[in-house]
Amino acid sequence: MIKFKNYFSSYNGQVLQRLLAAIVIGYLLANLVAVTLAELFVVLQASRLNATISASLLSFALYTIIFMWVFSVKTTAAMWRGLLFQFLASSALLALCKGVALL
Repeated sequence: MIKFKNYFSSYNGQVLQRLLAAIVIGYLLANLVAVTLAELFVVLQASRLNATISASLLSFALYTIIFMWVFSVKTTAAMWRGLLFQFLASSALLALCKGVALL
């Protein structure tokens, strides 16, 4: 039986981590960025329809970029740090846009 600690440090475990991160976290991050961009476009006086369509189209491109980036980073620790930074930056920008939209 393979121990989980040893498995995730092996080559196959690192590929599995990257694959799960690219599929699950990449999808969630692309959706978060789509919502953030839609709110940002609305704050910048775009119509809701145009903001939604533009943000959706950009999120498809971003999902592809995240998927490729996850497999191009040298270490899995750097990958997780990068995804966490992107998530926190997008969340902060979304909170800022929501605060500006309320004023």
